[in-house]
Amino acid sequence: MGISEEHRIFNQMLTESARPMEYGGTLPLSLKEFPIVKNKDGTSSNILTSQYEVDGKIWLLPTMRKGKKLSEEEIGSMIKNNEHFGVYNNKAEADWMDAQIHEDFEKLHGE
Repeated sequence: MGISEEHRIFNQMLTESARPMEYGGTLPLSLKEFPIVKNKDGTSSNILTSQYEVDGKIWLLPTMRKGKKLSEEEIGSMIKNNEHFGVYNNKAEADWMDAQIHEDFEKLHGE
C-alpha cells in the first residue's frame, strides 16, 4: 500500500528542514485520518495529542481521530495495536516530534 499525498508532503517537510528526527509513527499523517474540525470558539483543530509512558518509553498518541475525541479505552487499544505517532526514548524527543507534527499539519491545511 502506498502512502497518502499528505503523508508524502509531511515527510518532505521533515527532511527539507534538516530536522534531527524522522517521523517514526505507524499512523498515517493525513487530513482524511485527522480532518479539520471547527471548535465552538471559532477556531479549528485536527490533531490533538498526548504522551503516555509505557515500559520506559514515551508514546506519542492522538487523542482525536477522524474528528472524534478518543476515550481512554480507545487510546489503550491503540497502544495494544501499536498505533502511534512515534515511540521515543525521552520526553524531550516526544515533545519535539509533537511540535513538528502540529506545525506541519498547520502548513498542510494552510493556517
